[in-house]
Amino acid sequence: MMKLTDREWKEFSFTDIFEIKKGFYNKKPTRTANADIPFLGATDSNNGVTNFLTLGVIEKSSKTGKLPNEPLERKLFPGNAIAVTNNGSVGHAYYQASRFTCSHDINPLYLKDHTMSKPEALFLIPLIEQQGKLFQYARKWRPSRMVNSKIMLPVNDQGQPDYQFMADYELKLLDQKQSKIRSHVKQELANLGSYVYLDDLNAREWSAFALPDMFETERGREKNMKSLIPGSTPLVSAKK
Repeated sequence: MMKLTDREWKEFSFTDIFEIKKGFYNKKPTRTANADIPFLGATDSNNGVTNFLTLGVIEKSSKTGKLPNEPLERKLFPGNAIAVTNNGSVGHAYYQASRFTCSHDINPLYLKDHTMSKPEALFLIPLIEQQGKLFQYARKWRPSRMVNSKIMLPVNDQGQPDYQFMADYELKLLDQKQSKIRSHVKQELANLGSYVYLDDLNAREWSAFALPDMFETERGREKNMKSLIPGSTPLVSAKK
C-alpha cells in the first residue's frame, strides 16, 4: 500500500500551484428546461451545484438581472477545475470535469503547469479544504486573500509537486474502496441464497440529469410539529 510518508512534503504558495480565477458576480438565473450547464454557488453539498442553466440563459444573465451585460467568456469556466467556496460554506472544494458557470462566491482553481485530472483533484481537495478552515466564521476566502494562502504537497526529487504520486495514491484508494464494496455485495448475495449477475458499471454509458427532470417535488406542509399527537403515521423532518 502506498503511504503519504513515501514522499517528502513541501510548502507552496497557492499562486505557485494554481491559477486563481474570480467567479462572476451575478444574480442567480431561474432554471430552464433542457439545461445542462452547472451553476455553482456557496453550498456544502451536491458537488457545489445549486442549479442548471442553458447557454442562452447564461449569455443573457447579468449582475442585477438587467442590462448592461458582460461577455459570455466572463461567465463560463472550462472544466478540469477545483471550485472553492469563498463565502457562506467557506472552504468547501469540488472537482468540476466539464464547463460550468458560478457566482462570485466561487474561486475556480486550475493547475498552472498542466491540465488537472480527477485523481489529482481528489488528492488536492482535502488539502485545500484544510486551509479553508482558517476562513470560517464570517471570514471570506476571496481571491485577494487566497493568493496569500499556503498548501503542503508531496514533492519529487527535484522538489516539485509530485502529481503522478498524487494520482496513483488516489487511484489506489479508489481500487481498495471498490474491492471492499464488491466483497460486501457478494457476501450479501450469498446470504440471500441466490445468484444475481452484476454487470460492470463502467460497461454502461452514464449521463448527468437534473433532479427536477427526474422527480416531481412537493414541499412539506406541517409547521407546528409540537402540536402533533403520536400515532402510526411516519413523521419525516430535518434529521440525519
